[in-house]
Parts: sequence; C-alpha cells; structure tokens
Amino acid sequence: AKTQPAYFPPFQMGNLLSQAPLLPEFCRVPIQAKLCSFAGFSTHCVVAYDAEGPFGDGIQLGHFLTFLFLLAIGIAHFPYLTYGKGFWGQSMTITTAFYAIVTAFFAAFRGIFNISRPLLIGAALHNLAEWSMIIQVSQAMESSQRRYLLMAFMFILFIIHSVALLPTLSAGVLLEQWSGITLDFAMPLMFNYMWLWERQDFYYLPAVAHTIHLLFTILPLVFANFFVGETSWVSTFGLELAIYISAPLTHLLYLIWAVEFDKAKEKNKADGPVLKPHHVVQSPQWYLVAGAALGLVPLIGVPHFLGDCPRGSNPNACVPNPEFYGTTKVRVFPGFGEAFEDRIAHFDLINKGRAAPGNIAYELTRNLMDPNEYRFFERWESRESVLQWISGTPQEVFHKDPAIKSLMNGTHEASGYQYILDSECRNTVQGGFNVDVEATCEQVWNVVTDYNNDCTWIQGCVGVSVDPSNKNLRNLTMENGNIIVQELLSYNDNRLVYEYLSGSLVPGFKGTVTIAESIAPGKGCLVGLLFEIPKSGDWKENVETVYGYQQSVTIKYIEGIFQKKQAA
Repeated sequence: AKTQPAYFPPFQMGNLLSQAPLLPEFCRVPIQAKLCSFAGFSTHCVVAYDAEGPFGDGIQLGHFLTFLFLLAIGIAHFPYLTYGKGFWGQSMTITTAFYAIVTAFFAAFRGIFNISRPLLIGAALHNLAEWSMIIQVSQAMESSQRRYLLMAFMFILFIIHSVALLPTLSAGVLLEQWSGITLDFAMPLMFNYMWLWERQDFYYLPAVAHTIHLLFTILPLVFANFFVGETSWVSTFGLELAIYISAPLTHLLYLIWAVEFDKAKEKNKADGPVLKPHHVVQSPQWYLVAGAALGLVPLIGVPHFLGDCPRGSNPNACVPNPEFYGTTKVRVFPGFGEAFEDRIAHFDLINKGRAAPGNIAYELTRNLMDPNEYRFFERWESRESVLQWISGTPQEVFHKDPAIKSLMNGTHEASGYQYILDSECRNTVQGGFNVDVEATCEQVWNVVTDYNNDCTWIQGCVGVSVDPSNKNLRNLTMENGNIIVQELLSYNDNRLVYEYLSGSLVPGFKGTVTIAESIAPGKGCLVGLLFEIPKSGDWKENVETVYGYQQSVTIKYIEGIFQKKQAA
C-alpha cells in the first residue's frame, strides 16, 4: 500500500481555539487531590496544572527547562565567589546563588509532585533567601545581620516543621503561601520605594527583578491554582509561560545586582557599617505588614470573588480517577478467628501491603455480626499497582501456606472497584427499561434486524424506505403522515444501535435495542430499550418526556407486538 504523506494543516486561529478556549470560566475549580509518586517516593498532593490537557506535554517540558535555566544561573554565581572571603564578605552573591538553585528545585518539585509537602518545603527555603536579602539591605552592621539571620532561619525551620506535621495539606499550603507572599509583596514595595522615592539607583535592579517576580511568577502561580482543569489559553498557556520566562529573568537580574552589592560592601571598613547610611532600608517591618495585608488579596479575596465553579460545568475537570478499591472476604471455621489473625500477623501482611508501591490504605476488619467473617479493605493508586501486589505476598499467603488454608472455610472472594464519573460530567444523559415478552429472542431479533422491510417494533410505523445512496439510512412513514429519518449505527447478535436524525419525539435521540434470554415464568426474551439524548436545551424535560412515553405507551406496545409474533 502506498503511504500517504503526513499532513500539517495551515496555522489558523480557529484551529487553536478549537483545542482550548481563549479564557476560562471565571470561577474557582474544586481542588483535585491525588497521590504523586517519583522514584519510589509517594506523597499526597493537589493537582497544580493540567498535565492531561492539550498543553500537558509543553507544561512538563516547561518545568524541566525552567529547572535547567535556574540551576545554570545558580551555578553561574560560583566564578564570582572567592574562597577565603567567608560568607559575610560575599553574602549577597551566596544568597542569590542559593536563591536560584532552590527555586530550580521548586520548579522540579512542582513538575513532579504538584502542590505537595516537598513543594512547600522548597518554597520555605526559597523564602529563607528572601529573608536574608531583606536583612542585608536593612541592617547596616554585620552583627545585626547575624542576629536577624539566625531568627529568620529559626522561623523558616518552624514553617518547614509545621508544613510537614500539620494534619492536612491545605493547612500547610495556607501557612506557607501567606508567609511567602508577604515577602513577595514587601520586597517590591521596599526596593521601589528606595529607587523611585529615595532616588537610590543602587536599588534599580532589585526593584525591577522582584516586581517581575511578583507580577509574572508568584501571582500566576497562585491564580493558576484556581483554574486547574479548566484549560484555556490564558489560564493555562499564558500563566505557565509567564512563570517559565519570568523566573530565570528575575534570578539573572539578581545575579548582576548581588555582585555589585558585595563590591559596594568592600569599600567600607571591615569594622564599620557594611552599607552606607543612604543605602540602608529603614523600618522594614512596615513593608512586611503591608505585604502581609496585600497578600491576603490573592489568597483569600480573589477566590472569594470568583466563587466555586458548579460541579460538572467544566468537562476538563471531570478527569477519571485511576484509584482502585478492593475488598477481599475470608471466612474461617468457627473459633479459629484469632488463629487466622495471628497467621496474618506472622506474614506481616498488613504492613507489607501498606508499604507496597502504589498503596494508599490496607486494612483487615472483622464482621461485628459474624465473627467468622473477615474483610480486607484496600485502596491503590491504580489497577496496575494492585496486580503487582497480588502476584507477590498475597499469593504466598493465601495459595501456598497450608496453615492459612486449614483455617479458612472455603476460598477467599476478591472484588475490585473504581471511581465513576459524576453524571454531570457527561455531555449526554442515558435511560431505558427492560420488557419481558413471550416471543423468543430469535423471533424478536428477526423483526428488529429486518432493517429494509420491517418497522413494526416501532409504534405507529407503517412503512419503510431505505436510502439507495446509504443503506444505513431509512425513512419511517408514521400513521399520522410524518417521516422519521433513522440511521443504523451498529449491530451484532444481541445489540442494535440507531439514531433518529429527524422527526423524533425529542432532538438528538439515540436508541439501543438488546436481547437476552428471559428468566421470568412464561416469558421467552428480555428486550432492553436504552436511549441517550444530549444535554442541551430543555434536556431534563426531554428525559421526562421519553420516560413518560415509554412507560405509558412503549412498554405495552412491545409486550403486545411480540406476543402476536409468537402466536403467528
């Protein structure tokens, strides 16, 4: 066969907008919690970006490139450092080098672990560098800088331990974000005041750098959290691109300024002030107070203004949850319960299950009403994690250990369950009913699949005309003279799917007919009639219309027509 060349359609704005809307819905998407894993380490996290959307691959690459650029900028500080000067002789250059490297790993953690405790710890270390910068520009004497830097270190240590120990991730996020965004508002206020009001060109570069950092890195990071799952060009592509460009630019500007800052310090006497009086930022506490107040606007004010998105309003947010739930029922002989529990403990099955890759929860419980029945309850990241687990230790315990087999009254029964998508996440609504009829399934199917000639199973149909240009289309002539256009979509030995293209009771009606042997006394076949209609217009009213018609008319008609077919 001749291979067709690859086709690349020409650039058109319409093509781009078909992949994602320009703007998101201006509401806050509910957070999506999951388990994030990397290199054998797993942690609970909240989704920070749309990895599965049309920009997913680009976002992953953006995190990786940002990590590389920031790491390179951090390493680029090293030639400006001189061994033997110590920390205080080149404190700002060391601080900004640390600042860039920590931010590089922050980008990596966000790409791998999304919003999680590792990310928050990285953010706290990022803030330690910012505290060091504030202290160095606001304290003229080295002794004061030492004292305040120690206090800042203890404060960051408190934040890190709090983030690690708080019972909920959301509490840790709020604590770290507020403490961090306080600095990110305070520093532009401080540097811009010194540059624009005090006419100190010495602060031009940090004023520009941290203004960029606030407007194009920090605020986009915060706002992106509100629209996760609601993919759009502005909220996904635009905010992420701003972060990837602004973060390296900020740290490049800080590298240039840090070198100049340390050179300025060298001009002062070793036992005197490390900064000239007119370079010292006065009363930094007031900038911090203002930063704390302004930080509440994006953290609390903006989400309150946006409000929560209605459930199911955004199809992109309805992402299938891969987590897997399992239950295993085990019955033991009367009086052997404790022996069974001790044998399970001998194999350390519960702890091994909890430590298995991909496990979220693993518990053994006993039936309060029947002490001879036990159930294992399990929760896993994915079905693949379960399959990997059951081929190991459970196989050894339940299939190879003769002691367990002698305690169990029968075999163990395992069941698995996965999340279902909320009905509101679907673009169509489905319904249907089953009817037991006297005719055999063969008789029913002979009528339903006689597509060219027979439409008697459709109430009111008196004639069939197949479209000569498309054998899957037929016109159904009804008793009242109306014409219904029906398209055959698919069928096999027990299932036929069709759609009404025009003339149906409700717009967009798609139907399915199924057959199965009936188990009802005196009946021959169980006929299933399913329907599916789009969620558009007055779709809820349309659903009730279809159900009402089926219950009042269709069921009786199907019972009657296939009773006659059997008799014939």
